[in-house]
Amino acid sequence: MTREDRGVGLTRREREVLALLSFRQTDQEIADRLAISRHTASSHVAHILEKLAVRNRREAGAAAKACPLERVDRAIGD
Repeated sequence: MTREDRGVGLTRREREVLALLSFRQTDQEIADRLAISRHTASSHVAHILEKLAVRNRREAGAAAKACPLERVDRAIGD
């Protein structure tokens, strides 16, 4: 997958979750920040890993930093 392909097909919410993953946030921290359940956050993370064809959260976070999909400060409310 090329950098240009990353993020294709991610929902707005998944892009927000991905931005938080780039800061190594846990599912619970993501849930708290976005006012969703931990289970929902976990589901978003699983979908992101599948769509980006990465093996783990760290790789997903690295992909977000390498090819920003959404301004991180907007996603985390700064």
